[in-house]
Amino acid sequence: MFSLNLHQKEEIKQLYRQTSLVLFKPLLWCAVLIYFPCYFLFKYELLGQFKTLLYTWILIILCCALFKIILWALNTYLITNQRLVVVIYKNLFSKQVIETPIERILNISFNKHGFFPSVLNFGDVVVQVVGLTQPITLKKVRQPENTKDYLWQIHTELMPKHEKAFDRENIEKIQQQLGYGKGVDK
Repeated sequence: MFSLNLHQKEEIKQLYRQTSLVLFKPLLWCAVLIYFPCYFLFKYELLGQFKTLLYTWILIILCCALFKIILWALNTYLITNQRLVVVIYKNLFSKQVIETPIERILNISFNKHGFFPSVLNFGDVVVQVVGLTQPITLKKVRQPENTKDYLWQIHTELMPKHEKAFDRENIEKIQQQLGYGKGVDK
């Protein structure tokens, strides 16, 4: 399980994860993979001969379903009053954590592609961040427009405290810190 070490005066504002609708397809496949062997074994009266094999198969499929549910629960998007933290588990032994200070956010947008995301109101929130070549994507979150608005609200609340960070006078200093300004050895 992922534990987040909060900084001083930092508090978790919001926790997001993918909509539970993303579990529909893998769980439907698991149900199909259990149903068809059971159906044929009962129909042709072969259950007595293959009972142990059937129970083993059902146990394997249920473990796969549980694995999908656990990965869904572990993949989280956290918004604190200071950071955006994205935790992505590809499997139980492969974890990626991306975090960025809220004040480094440049742009936030959302996408809904397709019939079901539009009707069921889920989509991707895309966050462009200073210093990252690829945007941070919060995939398949419920109500992506609300997530985008909330993240932007936290960003604008934090920016007055750091408004001098983006004054014209400090742009060259910021560029040097990021490796884009004059005087940087390449």
